[in-house]
Amino acid sequence: YCGCEVRFNCTCEIRSGACVLGPPDDAYLHLPGPRAPSPTYLAVSSPDASARLNFASDDELTLEIWARPEESLLASNGGKGGSLLARLNNGVAGQWVLRVDGQLRAVFQRFAQISFNGGRTVPQAAALVSAEALPAGSWTHVAATFAADGSRRLYLNGSLAANDTQRAWSATDRTLWTTLGASLDKGAASDMFAGEVDDARVWRVARTADDIERHRAHRLSGYLPKLAAYWRCDHGEGRSVPDMSGGGAHLAAVGRVQWR
Repeated sequence: YCGCEVRFNCTCEIRSGACVLGPPDDAYLHLPGPRAPSPTYLAVSSPDASARLNFASDDELTLEIWARPEESLLASNGGKGGSLLARLNNGVAGQWVLRVDGQLRAVFQRFAQISFNGGRTVPQAAALVSAEALPAGSWTHVAATFAADGSRRLYLNGSLAANDTQRAWSATDRTLWTTLGASLDKGAASDMFAGEVDDARVWRVARTADDIERHRAHRLSGYLPKLAAYWRCDHGEGRSVPDMSGGGAHLAAVGRVQWR
């Protein structure tokens, strides 16, 4: 505790002489990443519940998560980054993904389904990339928003990190799995994140910068308007993470997820 005004029950740390807020709870999930002997991530365990996280082309969206990436994700260490939150089966269909790249920059994509001759459909989307990288070994709150007017925004610790405008996409697929810590590539686990994650949220609204900043270090009550999924990652044991939004999108572990 550094003497700052720590809101609710969040953690904080000293970084470069300043207090930096951390996630709302002491418990969190550790993901070993691509170097693990078997794929390790979490996925919504019920197909019906995952289908309720389907987004139409003009639906607004906000993704939020606390992340502490490992240095192994850096390209300089042979890494390629990793996915934080995703509804993506690369080569088949996709809706959205929030990830870090090989420089630990935050990346947000909202996908279109593009059809080719022969009926083949693949997801495509321009990437919105933060200029600033997440520091390896430290907690960062990452948020991405997509508004009805096509505007996209990325936030790091509540501050705007990148923004642009993208046309409305036609992607919609109720069969996609919703995943935390990886995305899928033709049904197989891919782009696995190495590090810690906590307090992930999916909203059916483009939250404002003020909303994100004021509530990023708060534990939410759960049943809130437009809150589509809420994984606190705070119970510290077991192989599942309940969805506290009331939507039933509970996460089940694949591989050896560890609690810290």
